[in-house]
Amino acid sequence: MIFQTNSKLKKDKIYKFSLPYKKTCPGKGDCEDYCLWINVLKRRGDKCIDAHERNLKLSLERYFPQMCIFELEQSPRIEFVRWQDTGDVYSQYYLDKLQWVAHRTPDVFHYLYTKSLHLKWDKWDGLKNTKRINSFGGKYDNLIDRRKPHSILVEKGKPIPDGYTDCTESDMLAVNSVRIALYKK
Repeated sequence: MIFQTNSKLKKDKIYKFSLPYKKTCPGKGDCEDYCLWINVLKRRGDKCIDAHERNLKLSLERYFPQMCIFELEQSPRIEFVRWQDTGDVYSQYYLDKLQWVAHRTPDVFHYLYTKSLHLKWDKWDGLKNTKRINSFGGKYDNLIDRRKPHSILVEKGKPIPDGYTDCTESDMLAVNSVRIALYKK
């Protein structure tokens, strides 16, 4: 299967596609020091690394969109896909593939967090079944419009700022929110 889930996403019936973070995060900034991937790696080790590397190789294939579309059409239980719970949109070509998958699977809601704000997002943003959540902490923070979906990280023990939704425990809250806060792991 291309799409998997984890303990946090499973509660909300969300499936995911993961990539290795260092190779696929062109917009990363100081977030590299506290990336979710580091904690995943500590818990799951080589098995997880291998799966993420496999996904990267798959994503580079010309037929990757067709594989994703086929799996989503054959799996009616998949109603939500979170792209890159680790890693990021690493190129325009890859983003175009994701956009094509979303376009061809209108009954699935596709969303992602990203720091790759240097890419052309108009086709992705123009679909009714997609959401892009721009994440602070990268090279392109100056391009984030705070009126549109965005996320911030909050130090453990600090309060969530007014107007933000704490989405640490549920990604479904992020799907339905504009101002998203997550506690650092």
